[in-house]
Amino acid sequence: MQLWGEFFYLNPMFVIAIAGNDGAGKSTVARSIRELIDPHRDCVIRPLAESLREEIRQFVPPTVDPWQKPTPEWLRDLLKGWGGLRRSQDPEYWIKAWVQGINLRESRPEIAIIDDLRYLNELNFVKERQGMVIFLDRQSRMKAGYELDELKRYADQRILVDPVGKVYASPTLTFHLINDFRLRQGLQSLFSA
Repeated sequence: MQLWGEFFYLNPMFVIAIAGNDGAGKSTVARSIRELIDPHRDCVIRPLAESLREEIRQFVPPTVDPWQKPTPEWLRDLLKGWGGLRRSQDPEYWIKAWVQGINLRESRPEIAIIDDLRYLNELNFVKERQGMVIFLDRQSRMKAGYELDELKRYADQRILVDPVGKVYASPTLTFHLINDFRLRQGLQSLFSA
């Protein structure tokens, strides 16, 4: 734990993590947040699975893009299996890989967005750094194998998502949730006026 503790102490960064079911709109909300953030602030979206997809690239034919969306079921199974294997060897493996990916950047971002929070230890990593966790709740699409029920309980904000009823997490709502969270912590707004 010291590895990323020192990193965040020396390089303060506000982390916004988004959890939720497949297809709930996590990546869309992450892009909306980045677009709303003051352009003078360095903001990066780096999923925890970014390193996983980089590792998987060596196992798939060159014609397969591990980042393709929507992710085919066979590729999703491969990613989940490899990710689970690494987690069984070291539960903090993907957190360490995420920090390493941030460290490899030319400059440290002021804001980092994780758009694929799946497990409690990942939530704890964000919370220990006074980051914010948003849970997009699309109840009809719960997936087995993740700790989504537990994450939902500990998220700072929960947004119900219903694509059938055309209820989505709007950029405006997200903007207000993050601003309110930061103001409660006595921090300045991330967004331009």
